[in-house]
Amino acid sequence: MAKTPSASRAASRMVKAQRAGEAAPRGYAPGPAEIRLRVARRLLHFGVWDTEIATGRETWTPEIEEIFGEEPGDFGGRFDDFLGSIHPDDRARFAREHAARAERGYPEFSIDFRIVRRDGAVRWINSRGVGVAGADGKVERHIGICIDVTARKESEAALGTASAHIAAALKFSKLVLFRQDRDLRYTWVANPTLGFQLTELLGRTDDEVLGSADARPLVDMKRRVLRTGLGEHRELQLRNGGCEGSFELIAEPEIGPEGQVTGIVGAAFDVTERRRAEAERGAFAMDVHDQVGAMLTGIALKLSSLSDRVAPGDDVLGRELSELAALTRSTLEATRDICARLRPAVLDDLGLAEACRWYLGEWERTSGIRATLRVGKLEPEPDDPRRIDLFRILQELLTNVARHARASAVRVSLSCARRELRLRVADDGRGMADGTRRGFGLSGVRERAQRHGGRIDIETSCTGTTVTATLPTRSPA
Repeated sequence: MAKTPSASRAASRMVKAQRAGEAAPRGYAPGPAEIRLRVARRLLHFGVWDTEIATGRETWTPEIEEIFGEEPGDFGGRFDDFLGSIHPDDRARFAREHAARAERGYPEFSIDFRIVRRDGAVRWINSRGVGVAGADGKVERHIGICIDVTARKESEAALGTASAHIAAALKFSKLVLFRQDRDLRYTWVANPTLGFQLTELLGRTDDEVLGSADARPLVDMKRRVLRTGLGEHRELQLRNGGCEGSFELIAEPEIGPEGQVTGIVGAAFDVTERRRAEAERGAFAMDVHDQVGAMLTGIALKLSSLSDRVAPGDDVLGRELSELAALTRSTLEATRDICARLRPAVLDDLGLAEACRWYLGEWERTSGIRATLRVGKLEPEPDDPRRIDLFRILQELLTNVARHARASAVRVSLSCARRELRLRVADDGRGMADGTRRGFGLSGVRERAQRHGGRIDIETSCTGTTVTATLPTRSPA
C-alpha cells in the first residue's frame, strides 16, 4: 500500500526530530517497513537523504552523517551545504547533472563523486535517487541513498593500473590473450596479432575472422574444450590474408558459478621465428656438412697422399703429416657432430629410429657409458616437428646423464602405441637431487613435449632415474 501524505509528513517529522535530538512526536510509532529500512541501513552501510524541492531543505539519516564525517546535528540541512562537502574537482559536474535532472522532472539517477570529510579524508560516494510526486502529481521531493564506494573505486583503479601494465608488457611480447563465450565469439582480446585490429575480432567467431577452412583446426580444438571441460595445448598454423604464423595455443574452459562451462580463456604464443630458425638451422647444417665436410675430406686425402711420398728416414715430416691428418679427422668428426645437433642428416634419410640408434652409438663412444636401444614399430613415421623434438629430447636427456648421473649404463626405448609416441631414457645413476627436476635442461625438454600436447614423467631414486616423454602421434582431430 502506498504511504499517505499524512504518513509521509509524520515520517519526515520523525527524521527531523532525530536530527535535532528531540523525542519522537507523541503517538508516533514506526511501522514494520520503517523498522526494516532502519535495519537495512545499518547492516548495509547506506544512508537515506530527503530533499524538499520547494525549500531546498535536506534531511540526512545518521548513516550519511557518519559516511560524510559529520557529528550528529552538524549538517546545515540545505542542498548547498551538501554541495560544499563535495570535492572541488567534482562539485561543478554534480551541480550540472543535478540541474539537468531538475529540468527533466527528477528521473531516477545514479552518480559517483568524491567528498572531502572534515578530517581531510577523501572518499568516493555513490548517490542514487528519484523524484517523488505529491497528491497533485507534481514532484515535491527528491529522495535517495548514499553509499561509500571508496573500496570499489580503489579496486577498479588498481585493476586498471594492472591492466595497463599487462597491456604495455604484451606490446613487447609475442603473447596474445583472449576470451570467448560459448558461441566462440571473442569478448576480450589483448595484443592481437596477424595484422588484426581489436575491432575486427570482438563479437566475431574464428570462422568469421579467418574463414571456415583456415579456422577449422582451431575451432575443433575449442569446441572440444567446451564439450569436455578439459584444457588443450597444441601448435597451429594460422593465416590472415598474406600474414601467416605458427602459434602455440592454450585453451582452458571458463567455469561459471554453478560449475558449468561458460566459455573459453586462452593464450597464443607466436613461435613463427623459432620455427623459421629451426628450418634455417637445418639448411645451414646441410651446407656445412656438404661443403666444409667435403673440403676437410679432401684435405685428409691430400695429407694421406703426401704421407705416401715422404722420403724414407724423414721421420719429422712423417710425424707432422700424421698429426695433421689426425687433426683433420678430429675436425671432420666435430663438424659432423655440430651438423647432427643442428639437424642430423640421418633423421631425414633413415627416419627417427635410425637417427636415435646412430646418435646413441656416438654418445656411448664419447661418454664411455654403456647404452642399449629398443625400438618398437613406428608406423607411420612421425611428422617433422615431432621427430625433431623427440630427437632433441633424447640428446638433452643423454647430456644430463653424462653430466650429472654418474651412471654406468643407460637403456633407451622408443615405441608407438595407442596413438602415442613414447621415448624412455633410464639410467642406473645416483638419481636426481631435490630441486633439479625444474632445471633449465628439463624445462626445455618439457617445452618440446608440451608444444605437441605431450608430457614428461620422471621417476628417480638413489638407484637411477627414468624419464619418459609421451607425445600424441598427431594433433587431435
